[in-house]
Amino acid sequence: ETISGIKAAEDDPYEVGSIAFRRISFGVNAYRHDPAGYDSTVLRIGIPDLQDFYRSANGPEQSFVVCVGDFKHDSLIALLRKEFGEWPAVRRSPPDLPKTSLPETPVGRIVKRDISQAYIFLGFPGPDLRAPDWNAARLMNYILGGGGLTSRISNSIREEQGLAYSASSYFYRLTSGGLFIAGVQTKKEMANQAIQSLIKEIGRINDDVATGEVEWAKKYYIGHFPLTYDTYVELTDIAAQIQNENLGFDYFDRYEKMIGDLSLDQIRAAAQKYLHPDSFYLVIVGDVKPDDIKIEGIRWLD
Repeated sequence: ETISGIKAAEDDPYEVGSIAFRRISFGVNAYRHDPAGYDSTVLRIGIPDLQDFYRSANGPEQSFVVCVGDFKHDSLIALLRKEFGEWPAVRRSPPDLPKTSLPETPVGRIVKRDISQAYIFLGFPGPDLRAPDWNAARLMNYILGGGGLTSRISNSIREEQGLAYSASSYFYRLTSGGLFIAGVQTKKEMANQAIQSLIKEIGRINDDVATGEVEWAKKYYIGHFPLTYDTYVELTDIAAQIQNENLGFDYFDRYEKMIGDLSLDQIRAAAQKYLHPDSFYLVIVGDVKPDDIKIEGIRWLD
């Protein structure tokens, strides 16, 4: 089943582009590999490998328990101690992953596919799961490309130019690193124009963020927040997020003020830190050639 999923992904241009973008942007970092693996590596996995992984990766020192529901605290603690109290700890050091870095000049790769569309991925190294400026970064991205049809990228590429049905940007955060990715799906003949528009909007937000846009983004995040934990499942998920990202369990009480206090300067600083219109990673999946893409100084990889 795993190999079937891997092979199916090879026929999905979006999945192909996502995997290719990981590989060129993470460099030698282990994050460059698709977590699903490859058919050749999955075939070699045996029962001892599963047992070794379980023993090394699953233990009390790597785990926490989240419980949400109608229970008595003391009774629950007693039950957890009974069930998990003898769980043997296996100490291991976390892997020392090298940080991914920004290229000196744009780096690109074209993954040839005989399709009429071009799937475009353009981005940079981004914040990790515990980055202190994460809230400023995500408000900045909401304005740029994460806010749906009203965001700058969508408004420019979809509404004004009619180049694509969807165009957006997002952050992909991991424990020891992350990525910023702006993406567009467009006709292959329009790939260069769409890429130039992405670069333009990324460069513009570095110095041009309006107070009204920031307030609009704040209203969205403050208003949407209560909707993210109105079921037990969602509350369990956000409790796990609080633990993973070391947010503190007063996060619910601090959230509105934390978002509301973000300044225009902090939003601009996040843009200048994470967005680099002159130096980026670029992946295109489709029937295009390097000569079709007019980017000065880009280094194309095979």
